[in-house]
Amino acid sequence: KKKKKKVRTEEDSAALKEELENAEASASASATGSGLPWDGSDRDYTYEELLDRVFGILRKFNPELTGEKRRTVMKPPQVLREGTKKTVFVNFMELCKAMH
Repeated sequence: KKKKKKVRTEEDSAALKEELENAEASASASATGSGLPWDGSDRDYTYEELLDRVFGILRKFNPELTGEKRRTVMKPPQVLREGTKKTVFVNFMELCKAMH
């Protein structure tokens, strides 16, 4: 099913514009009081600095999203012969549990 788009009224767009102006005004007014490292600075940051900052915040709040995965070591399957033609995995359930 497709979702219907919200129709913005003039009141909504006026309120949104007012909020945006207030946010910009408060951001410029509090440029020296927040204590952030980039506060009050107008220099250009390098890509590496920005990338380190983003990944630092990501590791701090969502460590599972950083792309660092725990490496699971799986045992090799134990294969035995059953009869003359068939082969079977002896530890099949252990392998399934390790993958799940």
